[in-house]
Amino acid sequence: ISAAAMANPNNPQLTALKQTAFTGTTLRGLLLEAYAFSTIGTIMLWGAIASFIGAIAMSALVGLGFWHAHRTQADERILASKAVPASS
Repeated sequence: ISAAAMANPNNPQLTALKQTAFTGTTLRGLLLEAYAFSTIGTIMLWGAIASFIGAIAMSALVGLGFWHAHRTQADERILASKAVPASS
């Protein structure tokens, strides 16, 4: 189309066809790119929501762990240091 329009620049039909073809191709590319970034943004939004829900759940588990550690007696703790006599 472009070569024919350049060979005959006075033909309005070829000039209009060339303009329509290039404008349509550009518009199609721009619309596809906008759709792709919109889709990526939507996926990232749901990923961020899931991450925040996971962070809230982990924070709750940490809080429950501290609460449990405070509630447990000192002699029942597994990893707590225990007094060892110097000589037996």
